[in-house]
Amino acid sequence: MSNVRLRRRRELTLSPSGSGHPMTRAELAEAVNQYLWKTTGKDLHLSVDTLRRYEHGQIRWPGGMYREALRVVLGVETDADLGFVPTPRGRTAVRKNSAFQVGEANLPGELIHHAGDARPSPATPPMPSGAWATMPLGVVAASSTHRSPTAPKGEADAGPAADEAARESWWHLATATAAIDPTGIATVHDEIVRLARQYDILPPAKVLVDARGTRDLAYGLLEQTRRPAQLTSLNLDAGISCALLAVASFDLGQPEASVAQARAAAKYADVIGHAGLKAWSTGHLSLVAYWSGNPRDAVRIADLALAAAPDGSASARLHAVRARAWALIGDQREVADSLQRADEALASSDGTEEVHDEIGGEFGWGLTRNAMCAGTALVTVGDAVEGADRLRETIAAAPGTVSGHLVRRSRIDLASAELAAERFDAAVDQLRYIWSTPVDQRRVGLTGRLDRVQNALGHPRWKKYQPAHALKDQITAFTGEADDHRSLLLAGGVASGAIAP
Repeated sequence: MSNVRLRRRRELTLSPSGSGHPMTRAELAEAVNQYLWKTTGKDLHLSVDTLRRYEHGQIRWPGGMYREALRVVLGVETDADLGFVPTPRGRTAVRKNSAFQVGEANLPGELIHHAGDARPSPATPPMPSGAWATMPLGVVAASSTHRSPTAPKGEADAGPAADEAARESWWHLATATAAIDPTGIATVHDEIVRLARQYDILPPAKVLVDARGTRDLAYGLLEQTRRPAQLTSLNLDAGISCALLAVASFDLGQPEASVAQARAAAKYADVIGHAGLKAWSTGHLSLVAYWSGNPRDAVRIADLALAAAPDGSASARLHAVRARAWALIGDQREVADSLQRADEALASSDGTEEVHDEIGGEFGWGLTRNAMCAGTALVTVGDAVEGADRLRETIAAAPGTVSGHLVRRSRIDLASAELAAERFDAAVDQLRYIWSTPVDQRRVGLTGRLDRVQNALGHPRWKKYQPAHALKDQITAFTGEADDHRSLLLAGGVASGAIAP
């Protein structure tokens, strides 16, 4: 069961960045780590992954120091205020007739683990006890060859082997737990969140450059740490950066590069076992197939993704994409079934999926996007009346009426619905909001929809209607400017970084 109290308390706390958004997991983890450093002088690392497990209820009773830090940072008085409850075993376990007690009181400070988290978190590993622990490794190896004259032969032979094995264990620990300042990781993650949430207002070329830089920064940090929690966080950040590059590449008219980036993001998701990122990345591959005129491939890819997708918003998005693909095929029954499943999946969402819900922005999937996708599918499959209703629902729910790519795309599809109903003037009225779109914001999702409007204007009913011919010319000029702009970007090398992950 999810720890709703902890998640809600975090979301009620404003981001220290001053953005006005709720505090992210990365920001909360960083604040906890800073508190622990200031109060204990120890490098105790609470990772974003572990914090996610707290919020998902997988860890119900964290270590005492982490509970204290969370109470202070989030401004509550008791553990219960954060939904923490003691587990039957508590935090320690005592083995009868044993010299060891496993718990915070008996471990070196640097080796205290998160409750339920088997990852050690030292910046510098503790050294083994014993006189030889202070010797250089070469001296240790040399001294271990000494053979006691009174020791049996077997014992004497075992001594050097035991020392060597101990030395190897501690050396591996030293390299395996090498860590970096968590501030750097939090900075990378915050930049990714910013790009995702501002994608709607940023030119795709700008996102391409910035996301590539963020990805490369994550790559560099990955080479500097061996700590499992940090590796997981950085691999997630690299994967999300590739996902952003996939979107920007597609919007710049580079579908092959977009596919390569989405596949890279999916591989990162496989490495760290992140079902949400895998669902989003595979869903993007389905969308590229859809826009490339391969709806059956889009359905097949969406079905594969649904088999392993998390419940809630991630599944809702895949069902909605599937509906659009079936609409191109012309199967009304499958469209209706997919849209119903999308609505049901979204209604069941608890809002805790990291990519679709918590990072959100370009990755987000809520009621507005779900309604737009449903409207697009319904208009495409021939149900212009219901499709128009869903699209008007999108426009009414989205902030503003003349800005935002979600609204623009909805208005173009609504224009298609109006043309299907032979309401030419109503279609023109919807399109008047589109013409002011800056050329660097004319994305493929926008111009591709306009191409469909232009195709609709080729219907015999508009053949002798001069205003229809004028509208077709206007669309040709608008999309042509966008094509020229993308070609200039590619020729200038701005978009070339999208070609390979």
